Amino acid sequence: MAPQTEHEAFRLKRGLVYQKLRDLIAGKYFQPGAKLPREVILCGQMGVSRGTLRAALARLEREGYIERCHPGGTRVTGDMPRRILVVLPSDLNSLSPAFYAYPAVEECCRRHRLEMHTVLYRQLPGEIAEPESYLGALLLCVPCEKDEPCRLLRKYPFPKVIACADPGSGHLRGFACVGFDFRCELLAAVRYLMDLGHRRISYISSVTSRRFPLSELRSFCESSGIPGSASLIREFSEYPEIRGIVKELMHLSAPPTAVLCFNDHVALEVYAELKSLNLSIPDDVAVMNTFGVANGVLLKPDLTYIDSAHALAVKTAFDLLLHWKERQPGTPEPHVVIPCNIVSRGSTMKMFLPSAGTPGREEKPSSKKEVKP
Repeated sequence: MAPQTEHEAFRLKRGLVYQKLRDLIAGKYFQPGAKLPREVILCGQMGVSRGTLRAALARLEREGYIERCHPGGTRVTGDMPRRILVVLPSDLNSLSPAFYAYPAVEECCRRHRLEMHTVLYRQLPGEIAEPESYLGALLLCVPCEKDEPCRLLRKYPFPKVIACADPGSGHLRGFACVGFDFRCELLAAVRYLMDLGHRRISYISSVTSRRFPLSELRSFCESSGIPGSASLIREFSEYPEIRGIVKELMHLSAPPTAVLCFNDHVALEVYAELKSLNLSIPDDVAVMNTFGVANGVLLKPDLTYIDSAHALAVKTAFDLLLHWKERQPGTPEPHVVIPCNIVSRGSTMKMFLPSAGTPGREEKPSSKKEVKP
């Protein structure tokens, strides 16, 4: 499909020129230290305007492929930083944002032709060989201010960006931060279910992966006019506990009409237990994931979830590293919050509330299904 605006056409041409020149440099057509042809010659060879060419050259300069000297023209850099240090959490598992973000890191490294040096946080080396060859460090975990790995990271002579973190991580001195506002994501999920008519909402989370005090969630629910009792907001230590929690919830005198799950694995257990209790999703109970990825489409019905946009967070972190030299000296490290997005699927539906309680809504016939003991 053809670009719809002149701006889109400019961006497309700029991208094509950038890609062509980058491939020529990477393929050694232009050798390190070699001088590029004059702009007027390059414009003629590529059939683009000077503005388009200069925009592509500016990006190549930001990414370290070329240096533009006045006078002297534009030269291919000799020793470009072509490596990146990727720091993973020592306890990497499917509860960690790093688990979902890592494929995007690999893709960004391929796109920018960067070699990955991957290391676990607790195994960071005391010294980095050839630090000048590194574009920077990308952390898929949050350093602890006072521990030894954090001290080692601060010694490394290149920029450090924390990706997929919580907002408070941005206050670590010496680290830029790209992350998610987990508090806002969870509260947005509660509002979403309330807008569908749900008034008894349960939340099932891991004790070891608590994002913020659950007392705050309870207060939010109470202030919104829905129950926020401990009987509805539950935590587990091990996954086998989840099915027992769901069973207890569904046998309450006033069971929840919606269950919020911490991640896809929790949702899988919730689905299984609801099925064993002869309860249908979403007719009897709606299910939603507050820390989701696209895997929920494999469940039946497919799972509504909060898309934390891990790939976007990683891309933003890479952009910060690539443009690091453009920052003004003395300015604080950037702190970027990635907005969340609710992906509505088949596991949630609009409730039918009594018209007296909610004007304008149709009343659902009373048909309480028997729950298996």
